[in-house]
Amino acid sequence: MSLVEHTKIVTDIAIYMAKRLMETGFFEVNMDELISAAILHDIGEALEFEPDPKGGVRKRWGRRLLRHPLLGGALALKHGLPPRIAHIISAHSREGDLTERTVEAVILYHADWTPYDCLKAKKLGG
Repeated sequence: MSLVEHTKIVTDIAIYMAKRLMETGFFEVNMDELISAAILHDIGEALEFEPDPKGGVRKRWGRRLLRHPLLGGALALKHGLPPRIAHIISAHSREGDLTERTVEAVILYHADWTPYDCLKAKKLGG
């Protein structure tokens, strides 16, 4: 799955989840923030990875200590995006497990992991 395909799937899942949660009347979701962060959630991969000589990708030297969620959040702030969007981007993976997440960040976290976990299950025959 390409990064573009992954981003589209994650964005679609996040939108669906948010709409269903809002239908209950118990949740308010800022759709602009959620969709913006979903589209940009893996932007930090441009700093975390580089092409390798074999045609694949590898982690850049020095980027092994900072993964793409935090790099993406920093990029978002650097380029003037609101801190809430930077938070959602930064918290979309394991890095967010040690902090509080907004509702939008929780939705994006699960939307991002769902295709990954399903691909793992598919490899196991599930």
